[in-house]
Amino acid sequence: MIQVPATTPLADVIAEGERIASAARQAGVAVKLVAGVNLHSASARRVPLRRKYGDLDFVAPARQRAGIQKLFESLGYQGEMRFNTLNGHQRLLYLDPQNGRQVDITIIRLAIRTTRQSMPATWRGSSPRTGDCIGRSCSTPHE
Repeated sequence: MIQVPATTPLADVIAEGERIASAARQAGVAVKLVAGVNLHSASARRVPLRRKYGDLDFVAPARQRAGIQKLFESLGYQGEMRFNTLNGHQRLLYLDPQNGRQVDITIIRLAIRTTRQSMPATWRGSSPRTGDCIGRSCSTPHE
């Protein structure tokens, strides 16, 4: 088997997806391969189920953006500068000049509400506050 330098994307898109995932694990960068190549099975390499994958799709948390950029550039990909500058908060695009493929990375943001005021009323409980009953009836439908 021919050894390919680590900075050269592989021609086989499935092997390349595995190479990127392995390099990301080693670098401590949290990216997840999704869609076609990730769902690939061994039987999809044989006729009649064989198919060609055109690109690689990943998802990653926003806090990993700097690590993602370093990772893909170190693996031989060219960042689409204008696109990444304008859309980098939600999506990154890298090109594989050797094989004519692209890598799409969807950036995800997770927000957790931690204050009582930011919780929906159904989480706080829907019973009236004590002060709401002053000067008027606060009877329930059962009374």
